[in-house]
Amino acid sequence: MSRGIGTWLRTRLEDLLEAALTRLRRAPSTTPPTLYLASTQDDSTARVKPVQIGSWKVLGVIASGASATVFRVVPAWAPASKQHYALKLHASSLSAERDARSRFHREIRILKGLQHRNVVGMVEAGEHRGQLFIVMELVEGRNLRQALDHQKPQLTGKLDWAIQIARALSAVHRRGVVHRDLKPENILTTRVGVIKLADFGLAVQDELQKITRVGLLVGTPAYMAPETMMGHEPGPRSDLYSLGLVLYELFTGCMPFKAQTVGEFIDAHLAAAPVPPRRRDASLPASVEAIILRLLEKDPDARYQSADELREALEASLAEVVGIARAAQEAREAGVQVA
Repeated sequence: MSRGIGTWLRTRLEDLLEAALTRLRRAPSTTPPTLYLASTQDDSTARVKPVQIGSWKVLGVIASGASATVFRVVPAWAPASKQHYALKLHASSLSAERDARSRFHREIRILKGLQHRNVVGMVEAGEHRGQLFIVMELVEGRNLRQALDHQKPQLTGKLDWAIQIARALSAVHRRGVVHRDLKPENILTTRVGVIKLADFGLAVQDELQKITRVGLLVGTPAYMAPETMMGHEPGPRSDLYSLGLVLYELFTGCMPFKAQTVGEFIDAHLAAAPVPPRRRDASLPASVEAIILRLLEKDPDARYQSADELREALEASLAEVVGIARAAQEAREAGVQVA
């Protein structure tokens, strides 16, 4: 891409984001919801009267944002059930948009039959008084960012998480779905360490992400692939680039680029070379660094070509790490000093 086009694109994206931020500043202060993730706080104090949405009885509010509210619900025909679900009710203004409704129904048709251990399960989708809603499995746990702050997993645990994410992406991609917004907040972990991929293209974007409606961007700028930045339709390999950014954070605790503003992220994704992960953490295995750097290739053809190919590489790296650890343990048991 020429320097002139790159400058125009960056200026255009910054103008769009500034307009979105201006709308946010004028809007009431709300916290964007972590979709389908059970609140770690007691939601019995939620200021909501018990109501029914479709055939679901509302027990309380899990989270609320500008674009939607997520409720804890049970089937209305079984109000005493201990099996709770998450119902996401889109804002009426967004539900009325033709593009949003079309995307919602298209993704619902694709994902309705998807059942996978590592994907948040969909139970029902419908409309309530003109507002779109979707009922999903309720994940009792944390998102990936919260889990990293609280659990401090070892290297093998991080590799296991990475493998589970790759399996989830593989299942979604096989259904013809591109996640489009892969980031730590959309990757959930249960209390027993099972990864659940959530919010894969079903939700109407929050205000900051509404620039997607002009056909330039789909997703969150900090986690977007270069080809998406350039206005191309995102594909499975775009998700893999985003996953590369997530894994970089997972294994090093930081992002691969020195960027803070939207413009700096655009420049970084389009042209900057990521800092090699082992410069951030020298103890990281070379195989893990190689996987991450391949995911972050600017050219989609240079990345892994499928989530299954990535999973195989991660499984090989995990086997290597476990083998080294086992050999070191056996050496110690034999009285051999291990450096």
